Order: sequence, then C-alpha cells, then structure tokens
Amino acid sequence: MPDSVTNGAANDYAANKMRRDYILEEMLTEETISAAQYEGAVATVIAPVITASTTGCATAGANAYFCEYVVHALQTDPIFGEDEETRLLNFRRGGYDVYTTLDLDLQGAAVTAMNENVPKISDEGDVGAVISSVQVGTGRVLAMTQNKDYSQDPAVLNSGANSTAINYNTDRAAGGWSGFHPGSTYKVFTLAEWLNEGHSLNERVNSARTSHWG
Repeated sequence: MPDSVTNGAANDYAANKMRRDYILEEMLTEETISAAQYEGAVATVIAPVITASTTGCATAGANAYFCEYVVHALQTDPIFGEDEETRLLNFRRGGYDVYTTLDLDLQGAAVTAMNENVPKISDEGDVGAVISSVQVGTGRVLAMTQNKDYSQDPAVLNSGANSTAINYNTDRAAGGWSGFHPGSTYKVFTLAEWLNEGHSLNERVNSARTSHWG
C-alpha cells in the first residue's frame, strides 16, 4: 500500500522493486529477454495501480437483485442457523455451495424486455417495475429483474433515482419492500377456480354491493 513504511511510496516500493529486479535478472540469465529490455525494465519507476476488490451482489450485474434475494435467505432462514448471529457467522465463514434456480436464458429475456420497455427514470414520475417468473408446481424462481440499477453505495444511490438497493420483487420479509398489487394477474386464477367448481362461462354473478339498514 502507498502508506506502508516498509514497502510504500516513501521508499519507492522497495520490496516490490527488489522482487521485480530479481525476476528480471533471472529472465536475462535464461535469455528470455534481451539486455536492452532488461535495462529498460529495471529503470522503470514502480507506480502501482491499486484497485479495491469488488465483492457482493454488485458483481452480479443484471442478476444482482436475485443475488440479494438468495443472500437474504441465507442470512435469515433458520435452516442456516438457530439465530441471527449464528447465521451471519456461517455466511461469512464460507463453505456453502449455493445452487440457485435462476434460468439464465429466461433471466436474459426478462432483463432485455425490461430495459426495452420501462425506463429507469422518467419525467412523469418515479416508475417502478418488476418481472418475476416462477416454475409452476415448485415455486422456484426462474427470473427476477426490475427497472433499476443495483447498488448499495450511498454516493451512487444519492446520484439519481435510477439506482436502488431495494428489491421490488419481494416483500419486506424477504428483504424487499411493500410490493405491487397483483391486479388483473389474479383474474385467470379466479376464472380457473370458477370453472373448476363446475360453473360455465355463460353464468353471471351479481357483484353489486348491497347494504341492509334494518
């Protein structure tokens, strides 16, 4: 690191230079580089470019919200530890082999559809939209995306409404928010149950609200 006393900017990264020059000398001895290349390389000032490693769901790109959904499950489901402290310790300690249900083909199609049809920000208001797809019969999540960029960096979150760390696909219990009303999505299930009970498409139901005042 630049502020290191033994190997930093103050002593021109002495340990790095020693190791580099040793390797260059061996390369010259083995004749894998020429004398001119050796002299040029040895004379080069060491100027490290240090990039902090990136971890967490931010590295999952378009799959970040699904990643966050899985991480939340690992940290909250009692199957991974009897209490919060134990679960967090198990999660940080490593050793898990996590196999998820995400279908990358379906996920890619969902992300493309979202990007092409719903803007991340709009002059008409803050728009939120999600696409969640589950496997019939199992409930396994096959696709999960929304019209926002995932980030937990306060600087990024404060830069505009296009980014959020909140998963709109899930409720608060699963690490998300209040969710969306299902709306007309439930009509098909209501109709299926109606037919399953033996009714026909030609029957009518009086759904007008009535009041009895005595």
